Order: sequence, then structure tokens, then C-alpha cells
Amino acid sequence: MKGHSVTATRTNADPAAAPATRYPVRTREQAVGRALAVVLGLLTIFGPISMDLYLPVLPALTIELGSATSTAQLTVTACLLGLALGQLIAGPLSDRFGRRRPLLIGVVAYIATSALCAFSPTVETLIVARFVQGLAGAVGIVIAQAAGRDLYSGGKLVR
Repeated sequence: MKGHSVTATRTNADPAAAPATRYPVRTREQAVGRALAVVLGLLTIFGPISMDLYLPVLPALTIELGSATSTAQLTVTACLLGLALGQLIAGPLSDRFGRRRPLLIGVVAYIATSALCAFSPTVETLIVARFVQGLAGAVGIVIAQAAGRDLYSGGKLVR
């Protein structure tokens, strides 16, 4: 009964106290499947969150770093280029070395470059950090999709 819920009947010790109730019993596979789906979903957020949380502060960034608007916009371009190139790099690396090692390196690199972005003293440093942040963020996107395809197919992959 792979993938189906199992229903059990629970009775109280005192039969006169209450009638039997039915409730679904979650199998270990279902519990792991849900947790894994949440983790894979969170990994795919790296790229979009790098853009969505960043765009509203772009005007303040130009003032804070004393740069032209067009130069500050290069930080967005750098991140998008990093996301694109990172997917091309992370896919073959995860096929060659497995999913775990590239994923851990990517997550650590994403966190480190996010901190570097927050403390960048110049716009040039920020552009480089945003590019590397995009590269690292792409690792989560690619490996989440690959891991999903490794484990599920057809209708289960869509769910």
C-alpha cells in the first residue's frame, strides 16, 4: 500500500466511555516525504528571495554606498547571472559528487556571501558578492529539483 493512508480504529479501555473513533495513521514514508518536501521547497527559495528581498532597498543602497543608480542595478544583474551560471555548474557537480556535498557547500557559501553582501563597504564589492550569492543560490534550486526527480516520478513528483 505504498503512498496510501492507513486507517486504524482506536478503542478506549472502557467500552462504555466513548465509541471507537477512526483516525489516519501516518506511515514513516509519509512523514519523511512531507519533511523532505518542505526542505526541497525551502531550497528553491534561495534564488527568488535573493531578488525579492533585495529590490526594495535598491534606492537606499545607492545613497548608502554613494553610487549611481545604474551601478547599483549591476548588483541585480550580477545575481541573475550567478543564478544562471550556477545552475549550469551545480547540475553536473551534483551528478558527479552526489547531492549532499555540493548542497552543503552551496548553503554555506550562500550564507557567507549574504553576510558579505550585508557588510560590503563598496558597490564593487557588493557586485562581486551578489554574483557569488547567485552562484551559491543556484545550487539549492538545482539540487532540490534533482532530488525530487531522484525520489519521485509522475503524479507524486507534481504533488
